[in-house]
Amino acid sequence: MEIKNTEEIEAILKRFIAQSKDSFLMSKLQGVQANWKIYLTEDHMITQTAAISLAKNRETAEYSIFFNKFFLETHVENENQLVFVFLHEIMHKINGDLVREKKYSNFRIRDIMNVIFDIKINSYIIKNYLKEGYHFLRKFYFEKGKKSTSLLLWPVFSFEDLKDNKIYTDKTLQQKTHNVICRSLFKKPKDIKNKKALADWYVDAWFSECSVGQLLDRFFTIVDMKKCMDFYKLLGKHHKSYGPGGAEKEFNIDLEDEPAVDNVAKVLEAIRRAIQEDGDNEVAAKVITTGRGVVPYMGRREMFMMRRGMYPFFFPNSLERDSISLRNVNLYVDVSGSFEDQQALIYKIVERLKNEINDPVYLFSTKVIPVTISELVAGKVVTTMGTDFNAVAEHALENNFSKMLVVTDGMGRLSNVNIQNIKSRHMEVYLVLTEENINGENHNEATAWESVAKKIWNIDIK
Repeated sequence: MEIKNTEEIEAILKRFIAQSKDSFLMSKLQGVQANWKIYLTEDHMITQTAAISLAKNRETAEYSIFFNKFFLETHVENENQLVFVFLHEIMHKINGDLVREKKYSNFRIRDIMNVIFDIKINSYIIKNYLKEGYHFLRKFYFEKGKKSTSLLLWPVFSFEDLKDNKIYTDKTLQQKTHNVICRSLFKKPKDIKNKKALADWYVDAWFSECSVGQLLDRFFTIVDMKKCMDFYKLLGKHHKSYGPGGAEKEFNIDLEDEPAVDNVAKVLEAIRRAIQEDGDNEVAAKVITTGRGVVPYMGRREMFMMRRGMYPFFFPNSLERDSISLRNVNLYVDVSGSFEDQQALIYKIVERLKNEINDPVYLFSTKVIPVTISELVAGKVVTTMGTDFNAVAEHALENNFSKMLVVTDGMGRLSNVNIQNIKSRHMEVYLVLTEENINGENHNEATAWESVAKKIWNIDIK
């Protein structure tokens, strides 16, 4: 859904409020409507989807509601779905979630609380106000082949089950949902102590009056938090940042702690093998340089001399020379929003291999930013949070690189023009992909990175 400005969002919300006949909802909205301000943003650092927060300037608005423009264009199909997203955010304020969440200093507990808040709010809205929110949730939280990564937030039941709100009272329908959870495959099944208990938890979170506090307490009896360092990212995190991105941001990530990932050695070995592939082979290349020759070419210097009555005799001419160089790898590291959870691990691995790669290293999102290895080891990140693989290809082509290694999660496209240019230059492209969603699931096979890669190492690091 294309939204050009904040006024369009406000007009849609005003129409919804004017047409709504639910007195309870209207009384709640009227209590906060005077104190909210709507923002349309392209900055992924503010939000990749939608968010509500306490405003810094209390004189203008007590609450700020942000909508990411790219999120609306990509995931929100119509006005009803935009209203659903709005209701979800404003319900966090109405329910007091913003205040309750701040009571927890442990970030993992806050993350789990946010998942519980989201489930309860989504269930409440589709039950009482907008059934169409169901279709938005099914599309937004579903990842092909990886449904379990956002299973708790994904409606496992069918839309027909919502007719007359049957699913909320019919134990038979709830049992079908329970069975789906029990049959689901998880990437780290050992982190779940009791899958049946997780299915019970899901049914209660979606369909019962079970409190947030009770759900939180039960959650820790179901999940082994010692093994699963961030369960929210396994079952709750879903925001993939790709596309145009926002303003360029620079910050540093903490690399002091060793990443807690079981197969660090596999990722390290994959990157080292890609770096060392043909690394000692010399290659003869034709390099175009500028030299002085007798073929007339009128540059500014030559025109100046001619006006003064002097003949230059020598002119700037393009010359082709042979150059012998090593096939050193040029490393491109993904720093887009979808890769943020994996950056610390990759940075630590690059630190181990700093004597085997070219300096600088290239960070990429929608832009390619060179950083020295020392800056990377210090944790420097420069990103727009979006992803544009064509920027990577064009950077490598402009710099006449013979070999490049791209470390990414595989989400992106290459234009046909860049594919043909890479092939015609015989550029060696190596990929280390850190997710299992390749082979066409998130790519058009005719325009994917894999179509130009000489070798691919596919390593799951979650």
